This record gives sequence, C-alpha cells and structure tokens, in this order.
Amino acid sequence: MNEKVPLSAILAAYPVREPSVRFIRHNENMTYRVTDGTTGQSYLLRIHKPVTDKLHGLQHSREGLHAEMQWLADLGAATGMRVQKPVASHAGEWVTSVNLGAESGAQSGVFCTLLEWIEGRDVGHGESFSREMVEGLGRQLGIMHRFSQTYAGAAELRRPRYAGVEQNEEMLARIRSGLSMDLFREEDLEIVGRTFTRIADKLERHSRSGSSWGLIHADINKGNLIVTEQGFSLIDFCLFGHGYYGYDLAGCALTMKTELRDSLLEGYSLVRPGAVTERLDLLEGFMLLSIFGFYSFHLHNPDKHPWMKERMPAFCKNYCVPFLEDRSLFYTL
Repeated sequence: MNEKVPLSAILAAYPVREPSVRFIRHNENMTYRVTDGTTGQSYLLRIHKPVTDKLHGLQHSREGLHAEMQWLADLGAATGMRVQKPVASHAGEWVTSVNLGAESGAQSGVFCTLLEWIEGRDVGHGESFSREMVEGLGRQLGIMHRFSQTYAGAAELRRPRYAGVEQNEEMLARIRSGLSMDLFREEDLEIVGRTFTRIADKLERHSRSGSSWGLIHADINKGNLIVTEQGFSLIDFCLFGHGYYGYDLAGCALTMKTELRDSLLEGYSLVRPGAVTERLDLLEGFMLLSIFGFYSFHLHNPDKHPWMKERMPAFCKNYCVPFLEDRSLFYTL
C-alpha cells in the first residue's frame, strides 16, 4: 500500500476484509481498486484530494459528496441502471474522512468514499459498436435524465453547475489566460471568444426549464464509459451537477463514430420523445463546450500543454469557424 496514504486505516472503516489495493490514478481524486480477499468483490476507493488545488470544488465537500452518493443510490434503485453503488462505512456513513500527514502534502480532514466496482473494459480508440448497443446508450441516458426531472430536492443540491451563461464566461476567461502562458495565439482566442458569444446567444433563446435543465453526469467521455456484457455503463459521477441535458447528450455523441450518432439520438428519443428536437445547432454548441472544457480543465497540466498548443489552431479553423458560419458540425466534429 502507498506509504504516504493510510489506506489500511481508511479501509478499516468499511466492511472490506483482507483487502488488496491497486492504485489507478490521481486526477480529480486519488483512486484505487480494492478487492476483498474473502469474497473477491471489488470496489473503487476515492480519496477526494485533487492533484492540484485549482481542481477543488463543491464536489469535494462533505455535502457535495453526500449528494453524489444519495443520487447514485437513488438512481440505481429507481431505474435499475448499472451504476457504481455507494458502500456505507461500519458507522453507516457514505462519506468518511482521513487525516493525511505532511509527508503526503495534504491537509487534514480529506474525505473518502467507497463504491461498488463494475466489471467491464474501456472503450477503445476509434472503436465501433452495433447500432443496437449505441441506441441502448441513448436510452440509458434518457432514463437518467427522465429520473432527474422528478428527483425530489434536485434544485437545492449543492453541486457544480455547467454550460450556463455564467459558467461559460468563467471557462472562456480561463482559456484566455492561456495567452500569457504562451499556449494559444491571439487570433485563435478571438475566434474562441466569438464562438462563446454565439453559444450564449443560442442559450438565451433556449429556455431553461424542467425539460432541458436538471441533474446531469457532466463528464461523459470515453474514459467514463465502460463496455460490459450488458452494454455500456456510465461511471465516474464525481463531477455530476446541474446543467443542460443537452450537455450530456453532446458528450455521448462525441464518444461515438459519426455514423452512429443518429442511433444515439433515436435511443434517447424513445425515452424522452421530443427532447432531441432541441435545435441541433445548440447540441453542436454543447459539443464545442465539452471540448473547450477539456482545454480549460487541463490548462494547468503541463503534460497536456504541447497537445493543446498544437491542436487549438486546427480546432478553431475546422470547427469553430464553420459553427460561426452556421455550418452543421454534428456529423463531423
């Protein structure tokens, strides 16, 4: 076990015996796969200390984490969706805490959660799937959003917000700060700024209502989809919060090959008839926001800087400019 993190002490709070532990990654959280040596059952342990304080947010607070755990438990129970169900501690708590010493570079009182592991494999780069499987993903997303529409107390949950005008302005400001870091060119940032303005104009004409705004996953990408024997499963709800349902749908569309995106929309429409009649150009705007979100998220990750610096000019030319010219992107982005 990692000598800097008291994993044995953390796991002693949970009903896991003779655990074996494998480190996964440290990004928004420190994550480990934990296997019970007596039952073979696996779990996901999350220690909610982001790799940089700049990633810290409501999602790392006790209240925010409890909301996520309650949402996952209720979502699985009400819909039958394959989600990572939270595991309570011996004290009956979904959120525990640990004091990390100075050696680990962490402050005391860091929160921890344990979730059931879902067996499956990652989505391969450029991998194709049957139309039936992609339609099933669309249905699953529609079921989650339909559940969100009637979820008691949803509006009061202290969770992050996404894709609203205010959040987009904050994202644009972060991306613009890349100029002083020598990541982006002024001419590209001018195009980025006009793209955000166009998206804001579209959002102003799109009413925020119970049918378009609610609790969403907010981070759907290939890394947060796994392939199981029963089809796709959505994992990693750590950023879940309030946002446009179209933002989730856009993230799903970006994970699929362009020729399969109609199947995704068809599956979603089976559960939420009429919901996809949201203007396709607005869905394309959400797709662009999802990609901009990647740039914003990794702005302070030096490992991503060469990729970002190389890709931004082509992204602006090939996608932002056509969007500004009202050319469709849904089947090309």
